[in-house]
Amino acid sequence: MNNRNFELPEDLKLSSSNYLQWKPRMKNLLTLFGYYHLITRTETDEESSAADKLDPCRKEKALAILCLNCDVKIANQFILESNNDPSTFWEVIDKSFSPKSVQNQTKYLNEIFSFDLSSGQIDNNIKDIMTITRNLCSLIDDSKTKPSVLIDSMIAMWVIINLPSHLKLIGEIFLQNYNGDKNPPSLKHLWEEFCLYTQRQNHKINNNASALVSIQGNPTTNSTNNNLSRQNPPKNFPRCAPGWHNPLTKHKEEDCSYLKPKNSKPTVALNIQALIIKNSVIILDSGATDSMFNQLSYFVNFSESPRTIVLANGSQITAKGIGTVKIELPHSHLEVQNTLYCPELSNCLLSMGTLLKNHYVLQPLDNNKFQIIDKSKNVLLDGDYSSGTLIITQAQQHQTNSVLSAPD
Repeated sequence: MNNRNFELPEDLKLSSSNYLQWKPRMKNLLTLFGYYHLITRTETDEESSAADKLDPCRKEKALAILCLNCDVKIANQFILESNNDPSTFWEVIDKSFSPKSVQNQTKYLNEIFSFDLSSGQIDNNIKDIMTITRNLCSLIDDSKTKPSVLIDSMIAMWVIINLPSHLKLIGEIFLQNYNGDKNPPSLKHLWEEFCLYTQRQNHKINNNASALVSIQGNPTTNSTNNNLSRQNPPKNFPRCAPGWHNPLTKHKEEDCSYLKPKNSKPTVALNIQALIIKNSVIILDSGATDSMFNQLSYFVNFSESPRTIVLANGSQITAKGIGTVKIELPHSHLEVQNTLYCPELSNCLLSMGTLLKNHYVLQPLDNNKFQIIDKSKNVLLDGDYSSGTLIITQAQQHQTNSVLSAPD
């Protein structure tokens, strides 16, 4: 018998835990020499007879390849059980290292729960966990049941619970988007969310500038902003195109301005920085000339005056009009005049300039918190900036007056 010197490195040889990785490598090796069909017994009698005439020692050679690429103890044990038959040897291995065994499932779970999510890039970590989870789920799914959906969701929850402290808010907001949804949160959606988050963070760091929003017909916008031009986002920033909606953008397809006819051309620019978190929260924006709120219940008076707002990424939203917003505080209230009503906006944006004009001060605290205080050092608002954005965490809507109705 001629020896076949096709031997995998020691760390790739069949052991008690790497069967799923070892099997496709061995299939490629055996196929290379025409032995795979012999071992899996898929040859016809005619094919087998013809192959035996060409290579009378092919069974011995196939068995030699298998034994060389197994752990020594495994090879010695199974070669006796198979009675030197390579096809029986393959069957014994397949039976002994069944992918559905508890041992293999435990191996993947140990890999997942050994991840340190505080090290490296969070989106890459989640992608690696997603790959291992896919392998785990392939072991337990069958034609009747799909327990992988539950396991995937459970591991996604484990990832959210173990996120670094500065990303906890992102995980909480991600879960809020699934309230009342029939489909549980999945690792794939979580990974996509963090890819978008990383993309937005890199965009802010690399450009070191605010996105610019163009507004048409805003009488309250400072005239000096007329000279501002919209900055081009980086090439990898998700954008839509005329007649096409990019699913990676934050707005929904039915709200995509590129799928709607344009009515007019915006003429005035407004600096805006914080359109990044998909949730109806109040964000303190140092770059906004005027405040923009997405809920009519905040307004105590309102004048309908539609205008189009074009965001820096090319999407458009509509401001229904302008009015005065009232925010209830623990011991008083804050009125913000000349506020735009934009129901399509992802967040309520409170202009920092409005607070400064009223002599309010932003005071940073420990644990990524901040407070808005007045001249007497009374606390008006509490906030959190762990995600890199100033988010108001305690504010109540003013109860809308019965004579105030939503605009068409």
